[in-house]
Amino acid sequence: MDMLRYCGRGSRVLFRAASNALGSNKHHTRHILIMQQPTINFKPKYTQPITLDALLELDPGFITAEISRLENSINHLTRSNSDLLMAEKEEDDAAERKVFVLAREENEDVIESQRERITMMKLALNQMLGIDSDNPHYAKDKARGEGGDDRTIPRADPVRREPTSSDEDVGVFV
Repeated sequence: MDMLRYCGRGSRVLFRAASNALGSNKHHTRHILIMQQPTINFKPKYTQPITLDALLELDPGFITAEISRLENSINHLTRSNSDLLMAEKEEDDAAERKVFVLAREENEDVIESQRERITMMKLALNQMLGIDSDNPHYAKDKARGEGGDDRTIPRADPVRREPTSSDEDVGVFV
């Protein structure tokens, strides 16, 4: 029976229980084989606040939450760029239009840097867990809407019930 376990720094450890027959004695041996996954050679284009090696030390849940946060930020920056473009088209003054152009360019740089950081995080998740982090199954709080758009699923508020006269002596109501 083979069992695959994952441990720190992206290593995989395979425990194999093997049984060997030596003469009339049956001898069970346990072999431990350590397979280091290939090192990812990733050179970021933008200066990032964290390295790929440091990401491999973080909890996968933290990484997926950070990916969601960055994706939300990218969505807001993209909407902001649309608004800036509309304002630029409505502006008559060339100097003012230039301000809108520069703001959009700065947003685009931030978007590309955040996309690169998301790529780094997905590479780290893939190395740590051996999963395809682009698989929509692992998307946090997202659902595919009509036409393929991503929509955040609203969280349901807890249902509150008013106590009735028969409930007065029973339980705690919040």
